[in-house]
Amino acid sequence: MFVTGWTASGIMQTPVATHFGQAAYSYGVDNYAGISVDPVTGAFWAANTFKPGAGTGFDWGTGIADFSVS
Repeated sequence: MFVTGWTASGIMQTPVATHFGQAAYSYGVDNYAGISVDPVTGAFWAANTFKPGAGTGFDWGTGIADFSVS
């Protein structure tokens, strides 16, 4: 999962990795993702699915990150 954004002056920020997938996700195209603005702080909250490492006991994980663009 990566997050990025455009500044007010129109410059795209460098993407930042927040959650690294550890294996190939081969369960179809069921990918759920979303992003929203925090109404209190003005920061962004992003969520996306990712494939955790082998041996975790999970088929997928949910990455959640908050970030700001400046």
